[in-house]
Amino acid sequence: MFMIKRKRIKKEYDQQLLEEIRQLKQEWMSLKKIMDCSVDASEFGQCDLAIARVKYLYLLNEARKRNIRAQ
Repeated sequence: MFMIKRKRIKKEYDQQLLEEIRQLKQEWMSLKKIMDCSVDASEFGQCDLAIARVKYLYLLNEARKRNIRAQ
């Protein structure tokens, strides 16, 4: 009984992680597009872009450690 609940909880967290990865990738790509189109990119924009990229890569690494695959 506990194993079934544990697997169900793991599956839910894995799905949340995949959704977070999708959202962060979309955020990162939109910021990158804005920065690429910008004539004079500000330091704050570059910092936001770097932070979004690092968050995305961190969650990708976490998914790799958990052996999660997107379908």
